[in-house]
Amino acid sequence: KFTPGERGGEDFPEGEDVDTRHERYFEEKEKVLKLERDLLHALNFDMCLIDPYKYLYELAKRFHGADNTLRRRVTQIGWGILNDSYVYSDIHIRYTTKQIGCAVY
Repeated sequence: KFTPGERGGEDFPEGEDVDTRHERYFEEKEKVLKLERDLLHALNFDMCLIDPYKYLYELAKRFHGADNTLRRRVTQIGWGILNDSYVYSDIHIRYTTKQIGCAVY
């Protein structure tokens, strides 16, 4: 049987469950918030991002503009690949958005 604070819970099999009633909860929460603020300061609060979907769409439009069905299908497949790439890889910190959009196309 699992008790709060014990490792190997149902929700977090590799770690401990979060217990909002625990005294350390608020301390840890404040640490995370401080680190988030520090990160935003380091980035100068510049969170304007250009995503690779734009480049994928532009390439599909340029090369398959006349064939609406093919253009749509190519874009849908590429969109799925891009969505999966955010979860399963680190390419978004290794390459520019333009390179990623071109590679997915």
